[in-house]
Amino acid sequence: MRREANSDRIQNRRRAQSLRSELREDPEAYFERVQERKARAAEDEYRHRHKAKQVRSYREEKRDYERSKQAHRYLPEEEYYEEDLAERRARMQRQLRQQQKASGKRQRRTVEEIPVRTKKRKKGKAKRIFIGIVVFLLLLVIGAGVVWFTPSLKKPVIRWTIGSPFGPALVRLFIGSNYESYVRDKSFSDKDVRINEGASTPKGNLSFAMIGVDARDEDLTIGTMADSMIVVNVTPEGNIRMGSIYRDTYLMSRNKDGEEIISKANSAYYRGGPLGTINLMNENFDLALKDYIVVNFSGLTNIIDLLGGLRLKVTEIERDTLNYHMYEQNMYAGTEYIPLEEYGDDVLLTGSQATAFCRLRSCSFDSPVDGQTYYDDYARTARQRYALMELVRQTKDKGILNLLKIMNQLFEANAGDNKFIQTSFTIKELTAIMAQGFDMNIEANAAFPDMDHQYTTILDSGDSMVADTLEENVVLIHQFLYDQADYDPTMDLRRIADKIREEIRRQIG
Repeated sequence: MRREANSDRIQNRRRAQSLRSELREDPEAYFERVQERKARAAEDEYRHRHKAKQVRSYREEKRDYERSKQAHRYLPEEEYYEEDLAERRARMQRQLRQQQKASGKRQRRTVEEIPVRTKKRKKGKAKRIFIGIVVFLLLLVIGAGVVWFTPSLKKPVIRWTIGSPFGPALVRLFIGSNYESYVRDKSFSDKDVRINEGASTPKGNLSFAMIGVDARDEDLTIGTMADSMIVVNVTPEGNIRMGSIYRDTYLMSRNKDGEEIISKANSAYYRGGPLGTINLMNENFDLALKDYIVVNFSGLTNIIDLLGGLRLKVTEIERDTLNYHMYEQNMYAGTEYIPLEEYGDDVLLTGSQATAFCRLRSCSFDSPVDGQTYYDDYARTARQRYALMELVRQTKDKGILNLLKIMNQLFEANAGDNKFIQTSFTIKELTAIMAQGFDMNIEANAAFPDMDHQYTTILDSGDSMVADTLEENVVLIHQFLYDQADYDPTMDLRRIADKIREEIRRQIG
């Protein structure tokens, strides 16, 4: 035994020395032989496993076949057509006899009386289907080639595809699951929306509320103030008009029980969430909004970062001020503080920097949109409108497929408790907006109450802005959004305006 063990060791040592020498002399050949040995071992293992699968005996297979015949009374389709009529009748006769014997009842009808099921095959059906698929694929390839080599056709073709009956299915394929699961507010119902009697959105216009909230705890439903309230209207020609409502405006809102409360506009979201803000806009300005989009500060940051940043005009004072306020913003959000280094007419801002820019109100703002200079809260609102206009303009250049990819990432990040965006739009409505978005152009923006039809005073809610008068501002906002120069406010609106004036007289005389 000891001699045999020593002999094995000597042979193994010699084999190892031989392999090392082969490796030194011709490494490529050595590794080829190693690969061949591995291939042979894998082939042997495959044969062994394949043989193991054939262990079942013929008797077991026959037993399984008999059981399957009893479970399925009819033969497979191929065997059914190969069997001639006499054989089928004979087989059915045996089946009837077995049934009669098992049940003990007399046969009531003969086999000849039993109708034999015959089925004619449609010759060429599979061939026609195959040819149809091939033709469709050829048309698809030709169409894609035409669009690819003709850039001017890309935009109309994509717009037509999104706007076609297949559009919602295509968009749902890309973003539907995450959108429905994490973004859409399924509990929102437009049946709970309040609209003054006689108020409506002109035909062909799409109007909705865009709300920005200071929700550091990611609560987008209730219990936080609305920092930004914008009425967005898309005209039939695809032009976008945005009308901001100043958050300190003294208006009428409602609590959860429907009781009317006169206070600052931003408190409507605190009491009633998105529905409370929509009702405030509708009842105080004779609007007929039924949908909303709400975003908090982290949502704006995420959106801009996914888009690769936002280019804005930033002055030196704005740069220094936003760096100062951004430190607190990043501390609350738990994100890295990256100060803005540049300033000028075309500065690329990160999501966090752009968010801090939109919150500035301690320094004046020279608007690149209308050339006016704004101060205090007017400056902050003007900055928000300017940033939103640039965000829409710069987003249009990304392309529909890139936008769908970015949207899907954004919606997926909105899962769980860290929600930063929420909307009432269905996937079908969102698709319609996207189809129209290729021709959308931000035409104008404004803020209400109008600068010439308002004043500020101290009321029970602090420094407040008062519309002077609310009826005149309603006429102005309808003229701005819908080109309705001769708009006549509803009776419900006049009643609300009288109630607000009465409350102001009670406080300041």
